[in-house]
Amino acid sequence: MTASNGGTDGATPTTAVFDLGAVLIDWNPRYLFRTLIDDPDEMERFLADVTTQAWNHEQDRGRSWADAVADLVARHPEHEPLIRAYHERWTEMLGGPIQDTVDLLAELRDLGVTLYALSNW
Repeated sequence: MTASNGGTDGATPTTAVFDLGAVLIDWNPRYLFRTLIDDPDEMERFLADVTTQAWNHEQDRGRSWADAVADLVARHPEHEPLIRAYHERWTEMLGGPIQDTVDLLAELRDLGVTLYALSNW
């Protein structure tokens, strides 16, 4: 979350921007991949070595999911079903709200702060 108070010290922010995944809503690929990969060590290797944070970051930067999946399948064809699941079943990676952040959002809303959400969802 970033906030701006329009340059005045100690004042209530006028605008706040929240990300959704892992900021307002619990997001963790393990929620899905625990159901798809029986061995926890194998699951961790898949998440660390195939669907890397750097790969996922490219989608945050604007790369299309179609391009992301095609690129990864080309490099790791043996994992194609799991790679496709990462995109096609992303809602299964969601937990509940992250209550402390949701409470902060509500507090800012109640103060009249302009709120925006940022996400690649």
